[in-house]
Amino acid sequence: MPISLESLTLRELHAAYREARLDPVTVAQHCLALAGATEPGLFTCLLEERALAEAQASRARWQAGQPLGPLDGVPVVWKDLFDVAGTPTTAASALRRNAPPAGQDAATVAALAAAGAVS
Repeated sequence: MPISLESLTLRELHAAYREARLDPVTVAQHCLALAGATEPGLFTCLLEERALAEAQASRARWQAGQPLGPLDGVPVVWKDLFDVAGTPTTAASALRRNAPPAGQDAATVAALAAAGAVS
């Protein structure tokens, strides 16, 4: 029976990864497709390359039986108030549309990345 990704809890997603019924790359691709199909302006940017690289690293850890913890491979969407390296932090302000890209991730973004979350 196919798994409905939209209705999975964190616990269920973790179990699906552990049991190899799902993998982080498949989930990341699904989430990126959903995000790309939303109305214009809902997302200021999609970090497809970063998300897929993080998902591939997570998949390798799961396949090796060494996930970083319960957040490994879990997709995360960041509100445009958090610095994400390489992207401008506009805080939804037209005045900040041309802001320079953040040089590094905010502490919260970095902490979740270190836990294996997929941004």
